[in-house]
Amino acid sequence: MKKIIAMILCLATFVNPIISMGDTQNSPSEKDYMAYSLEVIQQYVEICSIIPEQDLSITQPIKVYNDADEYNRIVFLYDGDSCIGMMAITSYNDTLVSSFIPSKFPQLSGDSISNTSLSLFVFEESLYLLCNNSYTVLTGNDSLHELPENNTPDFSGYASSLLNRIMVNTCSKQPVPSRVTAIGNELDVDIVGNSTSPDTGLGLCWAASLAAIIRYRTNSHSLTAIQLYNQLKNAHPAWLNGYPKGTKKWEKWSFDLYNLPKTYVSHGTTFPTIRTIIDDHRPIYCGLDQIDENNNTVVSHAVDIVGYGAAYGYCNFILMDPNILSNYVVVLGNGTGNTPFIYVTSYGYTFNKMTCYIY
Repeated sequence: MKKIIAMILCLATFVNPIISMGDTQNSPSEKDYMAYSLEVIQQYVEICSIIPEQDLSITQPIKVYNDADEYNRIVFLYDGDSCIGMMAITSYNDTLVSSFIPSKFPQLSGDSISNTSLSLFVFEESLYLLCNNSYTVLTGNDSLHELPENNTPDFSGYASSLLNRIMVNTCSKQPVPSRVTAIGNELDVDIVGNSTSPDTGLGLCWAASLAAIIRYRTNSHSLTAIQLYNQLKNAHPAWLNGYPKGTKKWEKWSFDLYNLPKTYVSHGTTFPTIRTIIDDHRPIYCGLDQIDENNNTVVSHAVDIVGYGAAYGYCNFILMDPNILSNYVVVLGNGTGNTPFIYVTSYGYTFNKMTCYIY
């Protein structure tokens, strides 16, 4: 991976779940989270080709506050006293799934951090660290440098945790093999950050994802989400069409603005189809939804699939997520139906349905 230093890996099983919680949705115990963490962290270390300089250790799973998902936990990976990664875990269909960010977190590094109490919370598609009565963004959309006073979470309800680290002895100080990939292809697509509509206040993840594809296919590197939004608004007046948003009409018009041929498919797809499209040098725009147990949409998002691979018995999909700056996202496939992966984000959402794709 060109962006291996800061990429994100989202883990879901290709055939069988790693840890199943039973036939009904039960709350995983802290023991379940810890067993899962110790098992999958070694896979992440190998896939990311992490060669530790000192002993590897992971923290206990830490609860995430201000999050609608009660099952969310965060685990940090350490090389000695340096925090070099973060794993986000949740329970989906009685199976623990996760994402991993192999990136340095200086806010959590140093020998003194073990004696410091901290809390984690999500807000506006970001994960925040609360420590010593101050907060900082760890992952996600960091455009909000200050939380709005009229909508600040109630910190008083957040329990603080001391970091307890457990050794990952089987990986400690041992060189690990390079990422083994039987097949794979990755397109050099720019990362375009999310923004907000000046007219509606809604997010522009769809515009950012489309702008990244337009950049790639026109061999340009300057188009932003806001610029594409304004171009669409000028080409299709609001009095007739409303303001631009992430719907089929506006998505198609984005390609038309630049005279780019496109194919729109109003459902999900599978690994072989994605492989064929990527090998044809076409990044794939994807609409994603988080669907609840009643089949209702909780939240929607848009990303680009910019590559694929197969390693360690898993297929994987490389994503450009507008909420994660300066890195790609790698999702390991679940191998079922038309949703080839479960995308567990570090900023509070788990996207479990692909609603459309365009290439």
